[in-house]
Amino acid sequence: MAVFSLIFLAAAAIKVKASGNVSGWLWGGGTEVDGDISPEDGTNTNLGWISMNSANCDADDDDASDGAGACPAAGTAIPDYGVTIPAGNGNVSGYAWSENLGWVSFTAADLTGCPSAPCTARKSGNNLHGWARIMSIPQAGANAGGWEGWIKTHSVAGDPITYGVTIDDSDGTFCKAGDPTTDASGHCYAWSDELGWIDFSRASIGPSNNPPSVKALPDGGMATINTNAGINCGSTSDPEGDPLTYQWTQVGGPAVTINNSNQCNASFTVGSIVGVNYVFNLSVSDGINPPVSDQADITSVAVPCLCNTGCEANTCTGTNCNDSCGNPVCPGTKDCSSSGPNWREVAP
Repeated sequence: MAVFSLIFLAAAAIKVKASGNVSGWLWGGGTEVDGDISPEDGTNTNLGWISMNSANCDADDDDASDGAGACPAAGTAIPDYGVTIPAGNGNVSGYAWSENLGWVSFTAADLTGCPSAPCTARKSGNNLHGWARIMSIPQAGANAGGWEGWIKTHSVAGDPITYGVTIDDSDGTFCKAGDPTTDASGHCYAWSDELGWIDFSRASIGPSNNPPSVKALPDGGMATINTNAGINCGSTSDPEGDPLTYQWTQVGGPAVTINNSNQCNASFTVGSIVGVNYVFNLSVSDGINPPVSDQADITSVAVPCLCNTGCEANTCTGTNCNDSCGNPVCPGTKDCSSSGPNWREVAP
């Protein structure tokens, strides 16, 4: 098994370039045993989400992670990085960041000795050609288990299938519609012999698309036992107004069925035990950035104890008046017992 160790800022001898003109994310997709160019079976590589620009995780440019989605924890220092693709034909340069395996280089100096020429990543027409490399793998030395970390951006003559990354120059989007290497779902892929397909469809040349702002509610709510309780997406919104999808999952408390689990507003039936905390995770996606999540929680409480309004404070009726929990109520009621303080002698 290959073993890699990495820290976000400690990428050994790598010097990170300034931010490039590519925004968005790549996704390390699954390897299909049948060689299908559209790996949609739910498997995935250890690359996970790959950020093409530091602005994905540092929208306010304060050199610290915002903590959203696949970004490092909030407050983690982030260097200025990115990938640049020329408007016309020319070499690609810069670095992307994989949440699991660190720096992915598109810079020529890191790509010498690739499996087949040309090594340099290059845009030619609407296509990317050449290679990129996951830098933590060669840096792992003997711990790499024979892996080399190469990513091939386009098939060449003699490859068993045709695949590749394309760019639509008219709007800067990747995976140009109608291109032979773009599938019916709008995905196009690069290939790693070790880690499988890598989807470029969520990246683009141009301004970065920001992830949704997510707020799950209630936060510390209470609900009566044996009743239906609601959970909702609160003030969740998307900065660019992108359509959002929702997914609720339970992460704490006795298992319950979530009604409308793929909607902003969902619900569940509270159990019969008092003091149980139910915790739910809301994952929200704009279809471009990695999903962002927040949690809601509700604690079960007993049936509320209400005062019996038939208890009259100025009469002897209601002397034994109780609320719905069996507790004495209306503390101003008269004590009508013969030994009580409300009796007085009026005649011998």
